[in-house]
Amino acid sequence: MSTTQPAPTTEARIERVSWFHRRIHSEITIDAAPDEVWGVLTDWERLREWSPTLLAVSGTIEHGQQVDCVYRFRGNEITPVHTLHYEEGREFGWSDPMLPGLVDRHRYRVEALPDGRTRFVQTDEVRGPLSPLLGWFFLREMTATYPQFNEALRVRVETLDSESPDDDA
Repeated sequence: MSTTQPAPTTEARIERVSWFHRRIHSEITIDAAPDEVWGVLTDWERLREWSPTLLAVSGTIEHGQQVDCVYRFRGNEITPVHTLHYEEGREFGWSDPMLPGLVDRHRYRVEALPDGRTRFVQTDEVRGPLSPLLGWFFLREMTATYPQFNEALRVRVETLDSESPDDDA
C-alpha cells in the first residue's frame, strides 16, 4: 500500500438529534486491512503504548459482560465499569449512564473498504434530561479527543504494517 499519500485527517462532528439527544461522529481511513486494524484496536494490554485516551479494557470480552475501562480525561485517569457491546472483528462499545440523567452510547467500528483499506468509525450519543446542560461539556471534549485517538490508531496500525516482513523476502 502506498506511503506517498498525505496523512489522512480526521474530525468530529456533533449533531443535535433532539433537545435531549446529541450525536458525535468521527472517522478516518487507515491504509491496512480491517483485521489488522481490529487486532491493534482490541489488543487491550497494549492500548497504553499508543492511545492518548482509552488506556485499558479488562474483564470478560464478550457481549453483555462487564468490563473495566481506563480513560485519560482532562489529564486524569478514570475507570468506569461498562456493559460491553461486542461484535468480533467489527464493533465494540458500551451504553451506560455517565451521570444520573445522562446516558452515553460509545462505539468503535471497523469497516472494510473496496480497495482493501479500512474505515475506522468512532461514534457516541449522549442522551437524557441533562444532555442540554452537561452533554455539551462532554461532547466538546470528545470533539478534541476522538480525532486524536483515531489518528493514533492509524499511525500505530500503519507503522506496524510497514515494519512487518514482506512475504516475498
